[in-house]
Amino acid sequence: MTFFERLEELRKSKKISQGKLEKELGFSNGSISKWKTSMPTPERLQKIADYFGVSIEYLMSGKDEAKDNSSELTARDERDIAKDLNN
Repeated sequence: MTFFERLEELRKSKKISQGKLEKELGFSNGSISKWKTSMPTPERLQKIADYFGVSIEYLMSGKDEAKDNSSELTARDERDIAKDLNN
């Protein structure tokens, strides 16, 4: 399985569209589609890993299954909490 296939699997498991994921992470439209044939920068890999609660190693190789972040908030969790507090 390729990096792109793993990313698609994670994205679909969270029921989030490519466009919405790009927007959530601050990536330009079409960024994810380009990764079918290329790799994102290390900074973007880290953003993706943090968002889904997995390691970069998992994104790249499929090994080192999802990190146990049960006690940590993801970047998405923090944004959602901030939105709730603002409301």
